[in-house]
Amino acid sequence: MYEQKDAYNCHMLSVEKTLADGEHHKFKSRLVFDGRDQDAELFPEKSSPTAALHSLMTCLVVVAGRGLKTIGKIDIKGAFIQTEMEGSPMFIQCDKNPTRLIVDVLPGGTLYCQLLKALYGCIQASKLWYKKLTKFL
Repeated sequence: MYEQKDAYNCHMLSVEKTLADGEHHKFKSRLVFDGRDQDAELFPEKSSPTAALHSLMTCLVVVAGRGLKTIGKIDIKGAFIQTEMEGSPMFIQCDKNPTRLIVDVLPGGTLYCQLLKALYGCIQASKLWYKKLTKFL
């Protein structure tokens, strides 16, 4: 099916969130793809457009010039993980210790997962998200 050399590493990043008074609120974690091992040459169009600071300032000047009082913005939670992967199948090799908390892994075994959705850290993730967003809009 696939060989271990075809699987990429991933990392679990966790942080404790606290309330304004310093009291514990929750833990948040994110599974991040280790894209350092990916061959960037396989993804020549890997980036997506970003807004330049002067473009943002121009928009603010237009809004102010028209006397508008409200400006909106959106933050799409988990944008990359809502984006389907394209191309040949990609696999990640999950770290044994956090994996054991979720599923039973054979002793000495490693859990491999096929990526169906993009993860933060994939070279092509931002391009795939941009493609999905522009198709929707």
